[in-house]
Amino acid sequence: MIKIAVADDEMIILDSIHKRIDEILDKFGIEHEIYDYAEAAPLLEDSEKMSFDIIFLDIDMPNISGMEAAEILRDGDDEVDIIFITNKDELVYDAIKFAPFRFIRKSKFDLEIEETLNDFLAKRKKNNERYMFLTAQGKRWVFPFKIKYIEVTSHKLIIHENKETFTINGNLKDIENTFHNYGFIRIHQSYLVNYRFINLIKFREVLLDDGTTLPLSRSRYEQAKIDYMHFSRES
Repeated sequence: MIKIAVADDEMIILDSIHKRIDEILDKFGIEHEIYDYAEAAPLLEDSEKMSFDIIFLDIDMPNISGMEAAEILRDGDDEVDIIFITNKDELVYDAIKFAPFRFIRKSKFDLEIEETLNDFLAKRKKNNERYMFLTAQGKRWVFPFKIKYIEVTSHKLIIHENKETFTINGNLKDIENTFHNYGFIRIHQSYLVNYRFINLIKFREVLLDDGTTLPLSRSRYEQAKIDYMHFSRES
């Protein structure tokens, strides 16, 4: 079940967005619920009680703007996908800091909403993929997007998830190509890091969002930046 919120103060547009999402997701046989909001305040209230998967926000709304709502939403849930809808292209740059999944122009609505939903479903499918590690205790299935980074020491791979770590036999070369497809960047001979958790790439180190600092090889600096921008654009 996908839970979707749509906020737009123009009722005709709000109804149009709702119907178009219904049509597209029904075509793919995707079970979903859509919640409509003519302003941001009730959306923010409901977001504290339920977990939305994707939120369509009109940037230019009265009282609480789409960008103000996005800032509050990001403080409470940094994983929800936010799609900004706008007819004011000059506002797009200011909205980038809220890490939106996509922008949809009202002038290109029919084309861009279908592309956006297709990309969202592809991302959702990828995030639901699991990878099997063979540990001393047996098989361990994990969601790659929840792994922060992987390091190697003494022919052992240490897998750092959000709240715990575990160790397996192996080396980074064995999994580097596979995990690159999941958004992992080789920053050092001993480290693969998930771009989702990167806060800053400096010349000789990578800072993660939890304050962890990892070494960055000088020879990998430029490629790490390129990979990070590539994955960020695709997300």
